[in-house]
Amino acid sequence: MTRYNQDSVQQAIDADPRIGKGEAKLIHAMLKGRHEEPRTYSELTQAVIAQLNLKVGLLWPPSHQADDEHADSTMRDIVNNGADGGYHGFTYYRDTCAFYDANEDAIWSAICDDADALDLTPMNLVADFECGGGITDGDTFKNALAWYALERAANEWTSSD
Repeated sequence: MTRYNQDSVQQAIDADPRIGKGEAKLIHAMLKGRHEEPRTYSELTQAVIAQLNLKVGLLWPPSHQADDEHADSTMRDIVNNGADGGYHGFTYYRDTCAFYDANEDAIWSAICDDADALDLTPMNLVADFECGGGITDGDTFKNALAWYALERAANEWTSSD
């Protein structure tokens, strides 16, 4: 378990010129007595968080509390409604195809892990995806796998609560 370490927290605060004395006092007050491990996410989930342009981190100034709530709300919305709801960086083929190209290895690693857990082949798992118009070409294939990554990341995010 990670315990509150005043010196370490102060070093992090000192390194960020945007944090004033009042904010620093609030950060110390919020973290004092905190005994939980920081959230850690897979490489794929971190890529999804970046693509969604969510602002997340372990030590934020209090002024960024709305960002944390926005990230939670977005991830829960994805879990409840699916990837086809139109999320930043996952709406247009140009974005989903670029995401797939940049994260192909991490996506396939996750697909293989999930397929193995379900006693399926990776392609059988992909064949079971529910895609809007189906997979008809390379772009729709990449889009489906980018949406899989988005939904998987949202599930990882919400299951770590």
